[in-house]
Amino acid sequence: VITDNLQAAERAVQHLYQLGHRRIGHISGPSRNTFPNERLVGFRKAMFEHRLTVREDWIVPGDYTMEAGQRAARHFAGLGERPTAIFAANDEMAIGLIATLRRHGIECPRDISVMGFDDISVSQNYAPALTTMRQPREQIGRIATETLVNILEGNRTGSDPVRIVLKSELIVRESTARLTT
Repeated sequence: VITDNLQAAERAVQHLYQLGHRRIGHISGPSRNTFPNERLVGFRKAMFEHRLTVREDWIVPGDYTMEAGQRAARHFAGLGERPTAIFAANDEMAIGLIATLRRHGIECPRDISVMGFDDISVSQNYAPALTTMRQPREQIGRIATETLVNILEGNRTGSDPVRIVLKSELIVRESTARLTT
């Protein structure tokens, strides 16, 4: 039971695009095994579909920690030309990014729009409140538990693996704004 990571990343870029952003960066999460990170794939796909340039120096690898967001902020702050918006592959990296950019005199959303992914509990209480893609965590847990119980009790027919993909929801808060430049 998983979230539609690829499509959700596409919707995140679409949100930033609709706000007028054309220079969009990304903090990616780690890839698993030989599979590329779906959020990075979705970011690249949306950028391609909108005919936007993907600058490799605007894609920073991360590991879903606040420290990764802080490292990314130092990277972006040191660039001569920065993106006007950044999509972080999770909320912790987005929060680390915003906090560290602020220390460099770069304010969100005035100078740069930032959005995350997951909708962890602190996201709505952070300043600025974080725009994010909400994963349906309760629904994921409930369906996974029901499926496991059905397997254990022998109530499931067929031997194919169970794969259920749930849709993420765009939650617009204060960390993204219309580009005014």
